[in-house]
Amino acid sequence: MQVNFILLGELDGPVTSESLVRAFTWAQWAPTHQALYYIHYRRTQASVEGEPKEEELSPTLSCLQFHDDTPHETVLNIPLNLPQLPRSGGILCGVYEDDPVPLRVHDCSLDLQVVSDSKGVVCICHHYLYQPVKPPVQAEGGDMSNTVHFAYSVTLLHHGCVIHCVVPGIPWSDARTMKPTFVLHGDQHMLVYAPGLFTHLLDIGLSHEPCCHILTSPHLPGMPSHITHLVPLFQTGNNVTTVDLPSLDLVSLAATTAHLVDTFRSDNSLGNRLAILHYFLVHQGDFETVGE
Repeated sequence: MQVNFILLGELDGPVTSESLVRAFTWAQWAPTHQALYYIHYRRTQASVEGEPKEEELSPTLSCLQFHDDTPHETVLNIPLNLPQLPRSGGILCGVYEDDPVPLRVHDCSLDLQVVSDSKGVVCICHHYLYQPVKPPVQAEGGDMSNTVHFAYSVTLLHHGCVIHCVVPGIPWSDARTMKPTFVLHGDQHMLVYAPGLFTHLLDIGLSHEPCCHILTSPHLPGMPSHITHLVPLFQTGNNVTTVDLPSLDLVSLAATTAHLVDTFRSDNSLGNRLAILHYFLVHQGDFETVGE
């Protein structure tokens, strides 16, 4: 991995370059925080007492923090244990992909994104598809051999825990084109939007342990039906402007108060209704909406 540098105030001057990483599986540039995240393989030693030590390669997430007037520094080095990420230096599918938003270079089978803010929230968001060892019971007239599990995990580094979600029985023809969107929703939540499947509002803030996650319909107000892959462009408060990569349509993404109220009134799940009340009372301080 090579990075080119131009000194501020010397845009017409020479471009210098520096080689940072020789081999990596995934990399993402975070322009807001001037940070480079990347996954590489490091040698680790694991042994049992009385047996010779054996070296193995372990996937590791690292982060380089860049500064205007001082050299860059490594601020993160953590081992990863993600589904479909082998504990070896091998390439998963052997082809690198470029994503413009967020700016990533990665192995084509590794759909991973780091979402962070300036207050210390760091989330490793991983989306993957898989088929269970024991296939689900086949519905009458259906072919379960052509279905997969649509799954994602959000590793919360600031809490030291992982949130998992699995949706079984999704037709392969649909699942292979659907990409979940991960975006911060205010200071305390992450919005996860999977087109045609669900909208999750994850309670991930720094104030308390993750709990009271909200599940709502994927049919958000003003959301077009053809959407398959939204990526965030910029954010104003809780409203995020996204672009649908296949169509290049600009789409507003937000879990509005009206949508959450409708979910509360139509949902029979006690846990989901309590989570919505928790959202309005604890995080929003919106007693008027709760009173309604």
